Amino acid sequence: MSTIPALASPDLRRLASACSALPLFPLPGVVLLPGPALPLHVFEPRYRRLVQDVLADGFFAIPQMAEPAPSDGPAGPAILPYASAGKILGHRELDDGRYNILVMPIARVRLVEELTGRPEPYRVGRMALLSDTPFVPREIERVGARLLALVGPVLARMGPRAAELRKGLSELGVGRVAEAIAPFVLRDTAERQTYLAQNDAVARALLIEEAVLGVIASLGETSGDA
Repeated sequence: MSTIPALASPDLRRLASACSALPLFPLPGVVLLPGPALPLHVFEPRYRRLVQDVLADGFFAIPQMAEPAPSDGPAGPAILPYASAGKILGHRELDDGRYNILVMPIARVRLVEELTGRPEPYRVGRMALLSDTPFVPREIERVGARLLALVGPVLARMGPRAAELRKGLSELGVGRVAEAIAPFVLRDTAERQTYLAQNDAVARALLIEEAVLGVIASLGETSGDA
């Protein structure tokens, strides 16, 4: 049986300290998931400042805004509790001050409380760093192998990123396939939150397999209607 200790890497150790006051970049319809890096275009002045602060070897979380958000407060729309925290893997500053960034997820986190009265122009939260329970890697590899056999019909509907994803999947070990597919098949907000809250890595992989089977089933229904 194997697991990755919660504080096994320097990044995780630094993130554990940063979680006491972690910058937040909430987005509508988007949450940072474990796995592949997420490209973002940053144009709001407060989030340009966040990028500048995080570039100094810092971390931030990308939670999803709650929809609808009837309890919006002065800080802005309510945000959902589970997300991933990451660091900026690459960036390009444009002439007008906007940024294109690539965010690498480091670990799953849960919002404990949003911090108020701080000097930063962006939102900040106290976060709990989440870690996986022990697991048998071979169990995830079995799920990954099944997913590789299933994703053909799904990739056909993914547009221009399909070729890139197909190539990436072929280069990954089967133990990482589920995480790589997750952003493409977890479209429902509740599914994403359930996935992020799950500390059992095998259970997360099985959730992705279930989601892929659901997508394939819906494709079959569409073909039947045609």
